[in-house]
Amino acid sequence: MIVPLNEYDFLKRALAVYPDCEAIVSGDLRLTYRQFGERVDRWAHVMRALGVEKGDRVAIISQNSHRMMDGFFGAPLIGAIYQPINFRLVASDFEYILNHAEAKVLIVEDYLIDTIEDVRGNLKSVMHFISHTDEPGFRREGWKDYEELLAEAPAEPPVPAVIDENETACILYTSGTTGRPKGVMLTHRNLYMNALNATIEFGLSHSDVYLHTLAQFHCNGWGLPYSVTGVGAKHVIVKKYEPGPFFELASSEGMTFACMPPTMINMALNHPMSDEERGRLPRNVRIGTAGSAPPMALIRGMQE
Repeated sequence: MIVPLNEYDFLKRALAVYPDCEAIVSGDLRLTYRQFGERVDRWAHVMRALGVEKGDRVAIISQNSHRMMDGFFGAPLIGAIYQPINFRLVASDFEYILNHAEAKVLIVEDYLIDTIEDVRGNLKSVMHFISHTDEPGFRREGWKDYEELLAEAPAEPPVPAVIDENETACILYTSGTTGRPKGVMLTHRNLYMNALNATIEFGLSHSDVYLHTLAQFHCNGWGLPYSVTGVGAKHVIVKKYEPGPFFELASSEGMTFACMPPTMINMALNHPMSDEERGRLPRNVRIGTAGSAPPMALIRGMQE
């Protein structure tokens, strides 16, 4: 019997084995895997109610957020293609990427709405504009509210789409440094195998506390949203990496693992800390690094 690989299955395992364990910490919000799974189900219902069918693109432009996590698992549940976009780009890049990928739904963090409004009239395929915000009472004309849509959607699991593991699961765009951004299509099998590799390579387990320091749009956060979920570990969302808040979260949440490019590691090493603050830091922490070759001095500094 051949069972197609689907990245949603990592959440399915967490829901079966760890439903009442803490899944996500994002600012003041704390969710168990049961609560997270319900949000994913609601996300899937919302997208179907908006007319999203299998193969349609759902784009999101956002800093790190628990709402990014909803789509990582909601999209494969209904066969939609998830499209996290680099939030650091300019309006013309957003316009090109959204048109090139033919996104049907666009989810945007509140502070970027004005940027999208500048090119909204040129977005040929986007039928629904959704804003997400942590600001109470925030409203923009012509934009649906993300949390209101979820609250109004059914909480029961939707009928899952029939997925072929070699179908496209997400489209990730390059930054376009040498020309127009290029869309990289990854299949469900690609994402699943990468997540399994990360689980093994980083030695992930249920007892881990993972800090999302990497931008989640970047290669889907290196695949860790799936890996960490699959072992029922805890996600701690870092909206924007800054050494001070990072160390505070590492201490308060008991971080055991994080992925950081050498630039982030260098920022952490050069951040001033008192002996008391240093003494509160967790021990035996694992750090995965990539993006450029880290100098040996950087590695020794983190080990110390």
